[in-house]
Amino acid sequence: VRFEDQEKINEFGRLNNRLLEIRADLAQLKQDIEKLDDATTELAMNASGKVMLFVGESFLHASEDHATE
Repeated sequence: VRFEDQEKINEFGRLNNRLLEIRADLAQLKQDIEKLDDATTELAMNASGKVMLFVGESFLHASEDHATE
């Protein structure tokens, strides 16, 4: 294998690994967006105006306005 060919093979490997990482990041971001969309929908359906926020390991009372920020 010539040096130039080996360089191209190495570059392809690096770019392919980068592509796989970017696709994994994209999938994670899509999941995060879906979770946030679900949470926003649940807040919109809440009629009482008070919600419980899960922060760390505990729930906190909050207004709907504060929760949507």
